[in-house]
Formats: sequence, structure tokens, C-alpha cells
Amino acid sequence: MANRWFRLPNLRRLLTAALVSYLLFGAGMYLFQRQFMYFPDGSEALPLNYDLENFTRVPLISGDGTAIAVWVHPARTGMNTIVYFHGNAGHLGYRADKFRAFAEAGFGLVAVSYRGYGGSEGQPTETGLYDDAATALSYALNTLHIPENNVILYGESLGTGIATHLATTHPQIALLVLEAPYRSVEARAQELYPYLPVHYLIKDRYPQAALMAKVKAPVLIFHGTDDVIIPIQHGRDVYAATQAPKHLVVFEGKGHTNFDAEALIAEIKKSLTHE
Repeated sequence: MANRWFRLPNLRRLLTAALVSYLLFGAGMYLFQRQFMYFPDGSEALPLNYDLENFTRVPLISGDGTAIAVWVHPARTGMNTIVYFHGNAGHLGYRADKFRAFAEAGFGLVAVSYRGYGGSEGQPTETGLYDDAATALSYALNTLHIPENNVILYGESLGTGIATHLATTHPQIALLVLEAPYRSVEARAQELYPYLPVHYLIKDRYPQAALMAKVKAPVLIFHGTDDVIIPIQHGRDVYAATQAPKHLVVFEGKGHTNFDAEALIAEIKKSLTHE
């Protein structure tokens, strides 16, 4: 009996320490979550540094006054223009090979460098990235005078939620392309941190699957079976939530967005011609 009572205070101290550690960890995740979520390379990125011919870096001012930029390449006559929303890491220069393939195939390109990425000012947030995306599309529609029905909204990884958000208010676009989409950032975070009440802690949710019912344009989804960053079940769930004409392309043995650009282009062309 004496040993039992001797051990109880130690157990209480252990439980108290565990609870305090848990609360401190949760508080740290809440306060610093955007540092854990976004991985921008803020260094200046110029198309000429990546041997991208006929690409121009155009400075823009986002809706809240933040200075951002887009990379622009004109479309070949009769071809669509891709308004591109990149993924979480790096900057536009990391996508140079894909952009070159798009351009060589005749597509125009307006690729937005989000706030905090590639020489754009500010720090990334969900609301801020939505603003940056809307600014890029507005530039394409109102400055370059590209008809909405000639625009392809293309989201890569994190950018899929941004492209989907924009597509809900632009039903006349030619196509919405989602490369490795997620149900929501909240859902993926809960999978990664099952011991945390993510719903109450997360600031940037990107509720992509919930928005798909509002998308009226045709949807093309790419996902790899071996994706460990955003598991393919997310892509399947986004596909299931889509009410518009849709097509899911599964790349066997591929991971997160490491797809052959020529294969992507071939599927995009099929979708545009309704094959």
C-alpha cells in the first residue's frame, strides 16, 4: 500500500507534464503553422534564367496591394492559354521544363508567382493566394483580352485548391486541370496529425472537395498511385465530388506531380476536343 501511494504523485506529475507538452505543441502548431505549411523560395526568378524563350515577367498588384508577378507566354493562333497556379515549394523556375513543354505545344501561359514566392512581396496565406490568383486571371482576361472560354485553369498540388476556388466563379473557362488535388488542406493535415484537433487550429483550409459541386467547367484530374504527399484517395474523392464533365487520369507508379509533360499535354488536348 505504501508503495502504491508513493507512486501516485509521480504518475500525476508524469500526466501533468504530458498534458503541458501536448498543449505547448498544439500552441506551437497554431502559431507557426504557416511556416510548416508553405515552403516558398523567395529569391528573384526570371524566365531568362531558365532558358524560356518568349516568356516575360510582368509585375502586377494583387487585390490587397501586394506586389506580385506573372510569367507570360503568348499562345499560338487558335490555342488555349493556361493560367497556372503552382505548388507549395520553390518558385516558378522549378516548373521551367513543364512551361517549356506547354509553350512548344502551342499553349499560352500566364503563371502566377504567389506572394512570398519568386520575388513577389508578402507572405502566403489562403486569402492572399486567392487574391493573387484572381489578379492573374484578371490580367489574362482584361489586359491580354483572352476570352474566358479560351482559358484553362491549371492547379498543381497546393495550387489545385486555388484553381478550383477561382473556377467556381468562372463557369465559362475551357477546362479546369487539377494535378494531385486534395480534399482539403484541413483533411490532409488531420491525416498527418491525428492526435491534434486540426479543425480548431488550422487557419488555411482550402476546402477543395466541398467546392467541386460549384464548378461548371469540364474537369481533368491527374494523380499518381505512389503519391505520399497527397495520397491518390484524395484525387479520387475530388473526382467523386465533381458534378461537371470529368476525367481522372491515374499514373501508375508515379509519385507527387513527377509526371511526363508530354503525357499531360496529350490528355489536356483530348479533354479540349472531348475525345
